[in-house]
Amino acid sequence: MKGKLLDYYKDNVRAYALVFVYVKKEYKMFNLFFWFMVFCLFLVAGASFSYHWNKVLFNYSLLLFPLSIFLFVWGKRKLDLAARTFLENELELMVPLKGWRGEQFNLLQIELIQTFLLDNGLHYKWKIEKLIDSYELEVKNRKLAPLIAPSILLTLTVPNINQYLPYLYKSPDVIKYNAQGYIFIGIFLLSLVVLMLVTVMSRAYQEVKEEVLIQDLILRKNLISILQDVLLKLEEK
Repeated sequence: MKGKLLDYYKDNVRAYALVFVYVKKEYKMFNLFFWFMVFCLFLVAGASFSYHWNKVLFNYSLLLFPLSIFLFVWGKRKLDLAARTFLENELELMVPLKGWRGEQFNLLQIELIQTFLLDNGLHYKWKIEKLIDSYELEVKNRKLAPLIAPSILLTLTVPNINQYLPYLYKSPDVIKYNAQGYIFIGIFLLSLVVLMLVTVMSRAYQEVKEEVLIQDLILRKNLISILQDVLLKLEEK
């Protein structure tokens, strides 16, 4: 039965089934821009290491990366607008001032799951708790440790940056044109852009993580969250 519930959630309740399937153009465009930005990020990283051998590639990567960020943000806004319009006009739901996923959309998902539980004789506290425990166990058993933990990544990256920056500041071209100040400003602005990008990506990921990265673990985690809300509503009665 837990497999049937998961299939029902995947086919009828998740964001793609309720919203994105009706705004496929904007959804596909957002996915395309997302992966293009990821590609450009890796391209910049790779081109940085080969700067002395291929300066043209490095320069092109620096042009493409800001473009990819712009396209990603623009695609996200287009998707938000299309989703908001669909929810307001077709489902007659109120949407938040920012984004598209609001309280009424969450309540709709809860009601759909609640109806499924009622129709299948699962609308009991102990049964819902067993479903939650079962899904949580599956998530725990299937979960893989990240290949590179953030702390390890910082440990590997920071020393390399510290070694590279003095070399950059002392390069003949920088000294010739007294460009140290420009480099400092550029690095500072780049840091701000990266920080803003991480914030935007984090918010976007929370809204469309099921669709950009289709994973059973994510589906189960979101279903667990909805079941917990259903359980809370039962306990309130």
